[in-house]
Amino acid sequence: MPVLCAVYGCGNNSQRDKEYSFFRIPKIIENQGEKTRVLSEERRTQWLANINRADLNEQKCSYSRVCSKHFVSRKPADLYACTDPDWVPTQHLGHNKVRALDISIGLARNDRLSARNSIKRRKIEEEDHSTNVIDPPCPPVSPDEPTKCDVGCQTDMTGEEIDRMKFTVNYLSEQQDQLKTQLLAHQLHEGSFSNGGDDKVRFFTGLPNFLILMNVFQLVVSHVKCTSRNVISPFQQFILVLMRLRLALSLQDLSYRFGISLSTTCRIFDKWISVMNNRLSFLILWPQRDVLRKTMPTVFKQ
Repeated sequence: MPVLCAVYGCGNNSQRDKEYSFFRIPKIIENQGEKTRVLSEERRTQWLANINRADLNEQKCSYSRVCSKHFVSRKPADLYACTDPDWVPTQHLGHNKVRALDISIGLARNDRLSARNSIKRRKIEEEDHSTNVIDPPCPPVSPDEPTKCDVGCQTDMTGEEIDRMKFTVNYLSEQQDQLKTQLLAHQLHEGSFSNGGDDKVRFFTGLPNFLILMNVFQLVVSHVKCTSRNVISPFQQFILVLMRLRLALSLQDLSYRFGISLSTTCRIFDKWISVMNNRLSFLILWPQRDVLRKTMPTVFKQ
C-alpha cells in the first residue's frame, strides 16, 4: 500500500510521487539518558504541533509519515541540531501557525552557529599547527612582585549582531505574550467564564451566573473520575456537557471546539451525564397531577 503524507492538504503518496521521500514522526527515545529523552519528547511534540491535526492520536502516529516537501533541505535534521529549521517540518503545512519570520530567524541562527563552529575548528587547527614553535623565554618574576591577571570576554559576534538578536528576542517574547492572551480569550476554561460576565454563562450553560455554575460544578465533580492524563480539565468537561444540553451542539462540533477526538468527546459526555443524573435529579420538581391539569393547554385536554 502507498504511504500517505500526514500533513493536511498535502496528498503526496510514496507510490505516485517518487520524487519525495517520506519520514516517520520521531519517537521518544527512552534508553539514551535524560537529556536525549527530554529533547526527543520536545521534538515529537513540536512535530505534532506543526502538523496540527486533532485526529492524529498515538496509534495513527505509529504509521504516519511526513514527506520531504515540508522541509527546507528536503529532509529532517539530526535530533541534536535543535537550531536547524528542519528540526521540525515548517514548509507547506496547510495553516499559518508557523510564520515565515520564525523560519527565517531559524535559518539565520543556524547559519551563525555553523559559521562559529567553522571558526572554532579553524582556530583549533591553527593552534595544533603552531605547537612546534618555540616560545621566547619569559623574563624572571620577582617573588615579591604581584602578579596581574586580565579578565576578558571573547565572542565571534559583533555588537550590531548582538543588538539585532536582542531585538529579535524581545519581539518574539511580545508576540508570544499576545498570542497567549488571544488563545486564552477563545478557550472555554474557568477563567474565561469568571471574567466573561453572566451573559456568557447564560448563553453557554443556561445557568443565571458564574456563582451558581460553580456551585453546581462542585456538586458533581467529586463523583466524576478524573486524572492528570485527561486532555481537558474537569471544568471544561462539565462545560462541554452543559453546552450540548443547552445549545444542542453535535459531538463532532464539541470535539473541534475543545481540540479533542470525537471518541473522547463521547466518553466525556456519557460519564458526566450519568453522574449529573444521580447528583442533580433532586433539583427537578414535578408538579402534582391536579396542577398539571389546571395548566394543561386546551388542545391537550381534548
